[in-house]
Amino acid sequence: MRRGAHRRWPGAALATALLLALVPAGARAADGVPPEPLARSSSLDAEIVNLVVRGRLPIEALTFRPIDRGELARDLRASGRGADATAEVVQRVLGERETRALSLRRTAREALAIAPYARLMPVGEDGDWSWTAASRIGVRAVYNYDSTLAFVSDIFAAEIPEGRSFADPLIAGTDFILHTEEATISARRGPLRLRVGRDRHRWGPGESGTLLLSEDGEPFTFAEYQLRLGRNLRFLALSGFTDRHAAAPVDSSGAVPPGVNPERARSLAAHRLQWDVTPRLTIAVAEAARYQGGAHALYLLGIVPYTLVERLDLQAAPSDSTRHFARNNVLWSADVAWRAAPATLLYAEVLADDIAMESSDMPTRGGFQLGARVCPAWRGWGWTLGAEYTRISNYTYSVYYQDVCQCDWEHLGEPLGYGLGPDVENLLLHAWTAPALSWSASAWLDVTRKGEGAIGKPWQPASESCACGAEPGAWTLSGSVTRTTALGLAVQHRFWPRARVLCPAWVGASIEGRWAQPDDRAVARVRLSAGVGG
Repeated sequence: MRRGAHRRWPGAALATALLLALVPAGARAADGVPPEPLARSSSLDAEIVNLVVRGRLPIEALTFRPIDRGELARDLRASGRGADATAEVVQRVLGERETRALSLRRTAREALAIAPYARLMPVGEDGDWSWTAASRIGVRAVYNYDSTLAFVSDIFAAEIPEGRSFADPLIAGTDFILHTEEATISARRGPLRLRVGRDRHRWGPGESGTLLLSEDGEPFTFAEYQLRLGRNLRFLALSGFTDRHAAAPVDSSGAVPPGVNPERARSLAAHRLQWDVTPRLTIAVAEAARYQGGAHALYLLGIVPYTLVERLDLQAAPSDSTRHFARNNVLWSADVAWRAAPATLLYAEVLADDIAMESSDMPTRGGFQLGARVCPAWRGWGWTLGAEYTRISNYTYSVYYQDVCQCDWEHLGEPLGYGLGPDVENLLLHAWTAPALSWSASAWLDVTRKGEGAIGKPWQPASESCACGAEPGAWTLSGSVTRTTALGLAVQHRFWPRARVLCPAWVGASIEGRWAQPDDRAVARVRLSAGVGG
């Protein structure tokens, strides 16, 4: 995985000033909880999904990340608390059962706390053991002011792939470095919420991944605002500042050839409109763009369709070889989630990269996802059962006009969208249960068929001609197709689930068998995990 330095964004100072402007004296949110992003936890995410499917949380709690802890608090309190184990889950979501490891300051209006943590997650495959990048030692610091402002910083030491290429190693000869993946300032007042910093993002309801913005990729520097329009509409606009690409090639005189974009900065913008049609039905549409360049007012504001932003830039550009430098890579998505019956959720997402309109030989590129989750009541345990099918066509996420816009839908070599990339189909069957407060378990069957297509291998107008007919269509898996079947089981135990503990702790283990065809190779993979604090 390649890494690149992040460019400084001059607008960060302005964004911070706007955040601070949201905090007038005496301002308080109705729910009394600051806009702190909920810390990521696989077990907690599973519990949130269960609450959504059962109707204890609104569907929107499933369709984007990070989640505002204050909004979860409001929604959970509005739904009422039962006398069964669900009440304990509610308290855990709200943080009422976990005490910060060290509270440095606490008054009626502000609180500062730090929570050291450690996670050990080795993985063994065919007898060879190694540490995963999720193994780390760190500290998460949170400062909350009133109910309107939250500062979060998570700094850790871990072995990061190619870490020595951009940081000084803590241990000589290794990639064990000091790093961060979450550092944000969040502010909320009335219907408006602003966030700026560095984090991952996810839009959509999928389990195996989402198609437009997914948490599978690397975090990036961003500025985001969310606006509630009445009771049922939410508008989100996000601008991200990502990795820089390699310098453009130069000729013998040291000049960049005409028609090649010399700009090295790469950015993205995305906006989403989500409509809660009823408490049981949510529909959302989104648009995202990857462009070559830095901060851009219209991309930052997110109130103009990005296709129009490109056309406005082309209109203002000179009529020479630099005009097409304003091109971008635009993708669209739509998703729907419907609680069709009590404890039953159906969902779907559609992604459009390019629709065949420019010429008869251009293939339509995109993807779709269909899924269902049910939460049956059996033996009094918490259950979530799910099935999901995902298909992404070849050539999706990539562009052929790299000379004017190096704007494939990736960041640091990892997809910004679906984690398996293009030219793939995936079937996932999964189950999760919590037989007791201290125990949870999950099982899954994952079948993936992957062609040779990848991000960076775009459709080329000359090679996809109708006249030759030699190339397969975008919706046919290309080249040698690999089929991988994975069957797995995982268990996790949490210590002291009912106590207000200084350092919550957990241990877990999983085993997965993978079979790959056509080489018929079988691999057994064992993951162990243990954590404390955080």
